[in-house]
Amino acid sequence: MEEIFKLIGFLNVFEVPNEFIYPVFEFEGKYYTQSRDSYIRIESFEPLANDQFVMHVEPFYKYQLEYNSKKYDFKIGDEAIYGLQIGTSKIFLGNFSALKKFVSLNKFEDDYLNIEAPYFVKSTEKLILSQRKNK
Repeated sequence: MEEIFKLIGFLNVFEVPNEFIYPVFEFEGKYYTQSRDSYIRIESFEPLANDQFVMHVEPFYKYQLEYNSKKYDFKIGDEAIYGLQIGTSKIFLGNFSALKKFVSLNKFEDDYLNIEAPYFVKSTEKLILSQRKNK
């Protein structure tokens, strides 16, 4: 039987608004993040490294969630999920295509996100194209 991991929240490692976040999944009562070495697919689920991180997992229900999918159950091989925290009350989650579209359609109030989000999308897109060429 294939293991199914439920998307339940996120982790903002730096605990600051306007930052990239890690989607957090739950399986058998433990929390995991995805490994996306391919940048597009989930390669594995890695347990949260220490209890400090577990204490800072935030559930989605506390935030305005921008998520264009109804999918909350994931397995290895599914599309990877990317996340952004915008301000103190909004979260974006989505696959790479959704992230690219979200970043291109939004002007963020925060200067960091206005610079870093498009840069991240462009550099990740280059890595994805490079990986496809090397297959």
